[in-house]
Amino acid sequence: MVQQTGWVKLEIPLVESHTDKTLQHKIVALNQKLFVESLRTYLFDVQPSQPHLVGEQDCEEYYEIDVQIACESFRLFVAAVRNFYSRLFRESLRPYEKANIVIVSPKFFSNQLVCAMSDVPLTAIYFGNVQGNVFMNHWEVSFLNEQNDRIRRMKRSKQQMHRVVPQADKLYQLKAEFEFDKNDLLTIHFRNREMKKIMDERVNEYRNQEVTMFYTILVKRQHIRRVVCDPYLPEDPSDALPQVRLHFDLNCPVLVRNGFVTDATMKDNKKGRGDPDSIFPQNMQRTLLIRRGRQPGLHNVEWPNPLAIADSPFFTIQFPTTAENLYTMLSRFKARTSISIEFASMPVVDVLFGRHNPYHRWAIKENRQLVPTDYEAPVYSDFINKLWPRVLDSKGNDANRERRFAFTYLIEALISRGAVVKDQILLDVQCWIRFLQIITHYYLNVDAKMCEAALEDLIHMIDGRKRIGAIYKCLVKICDTRHKNRLAGGLTEDELREGYQRVRKVRERRYWMASCVVYPFINAHTRPPLITRVRPVGWTVQIAYSMSLLFGDITKKSTFLRLGYLYK
Repeated sequence: MVQQTGWVKLEIPLVESHTDKTLQHKIVALNQKLFVESLRTYLFDVQPSQPHLVGEQDCEEYYEIDVQIACESFRLFVAAVRNFYSRLFRESLRPYEKANIVIVSPKFFSNQLVCAMSDVPLTAIYFGNVQGNVFMNHWEVSFLNEQNDRIRRMKRSKQQMHRVVPQADKLYQLKAEFEFDKNDLLTIHFRNREMKKIMDERVNEYRNQEVTMFYTILVKRQHIRRVVCDPYLPEDPSDALPQVRLHFDLNCPVLVRNGFVTDATMKDNKKGRGDPDSIFPQNMQRTLLIRRGRQPGLHNVEWPNPLAIADSPFFTIQFPTTAENLYTMLSRFKARTSISIEFASMPVVDVLFGRHNPYHRWAIKENRQLVPTDYEAPVYSDFINKLWPRVLDSKGNDANRERRFAFTYLIEALISRGAVVKDQILLDVQCWIRFLQIITHYYLNVDAKMCEAALEDLIHMIDGRKRIGAIYKCLVKICDTRHKNRLAGGLTEDELREGYQRVRKVRERRYWMASCVVYPFINAHTRPPLITRVRPVGWTVQIAYSMSLLFGDITKKSTFLRLGYLYK
């Protein structure tokens, strides 16, 4: 066979807490050494480059090692990677000290045509977030206790295996269908027993009944940003097949639908000798709640908060499989979606987001849990009163009200980005205090406008899913960079002196009357303006327009229209 050559990248985070650079270099060298040895064990020819620091602007830096790999076939690559992470585990490294493997060359994957993989049994599914190479589990669906009970019953008597009703046997089983050529790339089905209010026609009122609830979870192809495979689980039970986890980094949450079938319908179908598999709810409705966490005996409280699914950027499945099947699955992902395929070792830490909110637990007043940015919430009230105390002018208006609102709006916009932000600043009160102290320092001691613009940049970086690492460190870097370059609002001091100003976008239809007023000021030979920026200053509205690509996001402060009550 002809030898094939491909490239992978090893990414190892730069740990700033390691004041001794020698320790950091030892960690990088250990990762490189074990990776090369693991691949050579499986007869791969490996040529690594020298480690070098890389990183996007204002984001965390990390060491990158380019590795050239040559072999006749890459089908054993997954097995070699699993061997690499098992050896790393024995070295007792911290999660953030272990290398991530990013596949660069498409030659690593097979072109074998596989249209679908059906009825793949899953051990568990997770909704969560990845921080510091640790998967923070916000909700889990698994039925280990029910499955173990079924296995014990079957072992007692082989005859019971044939007496199990097929429909009942499908309860508490997670099954996945991979359809690589369809838009719905991954579909997960499972059934559960739940209480539901059903209309009782005998008494003409709703009553609680136990029903069979059908769940369907869809992952669409265009919603997947990347797939991170964890091929080695140290907590893997002694099963015939090793367990793996696939972490799907999503642009938007998965689609969850559920519907129920009553016991009476199930009984009627059984009497009619119908196919048990043909029973399916007529109406499947979209939901953000999946009953069934992982804690046995707490069925009454095993309901997640809707944000446990909506705020989680990662959806994870865990299942037993062979290295050969996993290689085929990843190859089809790459062939049909062209997404990034990575390998990493990510232990799971439970931060379950159920009825008890794990975030901002310190924001409690009079037995009520307030939002963390409430003006009366502990910690935040001190932050607000220190920066913008209540000051009344001659007309009795609060002069600092606008500033309080502006910064609170930006902080709430940052928190609204979901678990990516909440897991860093809202799980521990000290992290929240540290974040607010950074804002206080740069607002009071450096530049107030620059601090506000830095918060906006941080929001944009999170929306762009950049590798920012620790949010508070990223905010410090943005502020320092802006202060060094004398930037405020994305503009230099010279641009500000010339009258340039950056303002926020608004909907054009809200200001259609304003656009009609602007037209007389435009030369007849120019194209009609696009209302892209509106900034209220009292009753004065500055309307900035862009003609073709002349101005872009930066527009000159040349048109002032006093619209009076037209704006109101």
